Amino acid sequence: MKTLASGLAAHVLLSSTRLASFIKIDRRDGLTIGLTSHDQPVTVGALAYEPGFDPSSVVSTSGLSIDNLEAKGILDSESITEADVDAGMWDYAEVHVFQADWKDPTLGTLKELRGWFGEFTFVGTGYTVELRNLAGALNVSIGELVGPGCSATVGDARCKVDLTDYTALGEVTAVTDNREFSTDLAAATVRLTPSSTGTPPLSYFNGGLITWLTGANTGRQMEVKTYAVDGSLVLQLPMVSTVAPGDTFSVSAGCSKARDVCIAEFGNILNFRGFPDLPGIDKVNRFGGQ
Repeated sequence: MKTLASGLAAHVLLSSTRLASFIKIDRRDGLTIGLTSHDQPVTVGALAYEPGFDPSSVVSTSGLSIDNLEAKGILDSESITEADVDAGMWDYAEVHVFQADWKDPTLGTLKELRGWFGEFTFVGTGYTVELRNLAGALNVSIGELVGPGCSATVGDARCKVDLTDYTALGEVTAVTDNREFSTDLAAATVRLTPSSTGTPPLSYFNGGLITWLTGANTGRQMEVKTYAVDGSLVLQLPMVSTVAPGDTFSVSAGCSKARDVCIAEFGNILNFRGFPDLPGIDKVNRFGGQ
């Protein structure tokens, strides 16, 4: 059961109401915006809510199932842009959805949903985004799949490898497109094994992470797909903004997640999270004589 402030409770009992839907969005980088289904800006609290929010009906349940809500809006350079979505700027943004009297928001609010942004879908000049409520955090599988490869990400808290010496600074020298470009990494010095350093060999940065330090993509990251000994890089996905000669970046070594690589390149067998000696399904399915 929802509790309403006395002023709003009296208003919703009228034969005609002035309720509008509102959504407050808190991005992980600290940016906060407000959107409303009303056709004029409305200030609720200290935040101005601009037109551009079209919610579907909220389906709420008393159990732990995930409430369902979709929001539609128009791509606007002052609020949500496709480029920012592609860059991951709106990933896991926290949202609060509520209703209020657009003429007198001081009457109180009717809370509908609190949660996070889900999947974006773009259609023409508009977008649809899935909103996931707090119960969505419970819809996570506990445990992990067991396989021959390491389940940790190189350099994370489970891997524990210090990537400082396995990271190089580089500069773009020529550009094919926003996904493929040449760099000066061929002259960089990185750690090759726990006891030796040298120039990055073929595939050294495969699976590594590039972080842009200058240029139109400053602060953005992308996984590296392939690295060639001439210094050229191919990323898993194109960067959202233009990659230009002179842009600088840092890029860390990748890991194939194989046990021999963990030993030879990182000297980190104590934190290896794979099970290469565990019998697979082919072993389980064998019978006598095979």
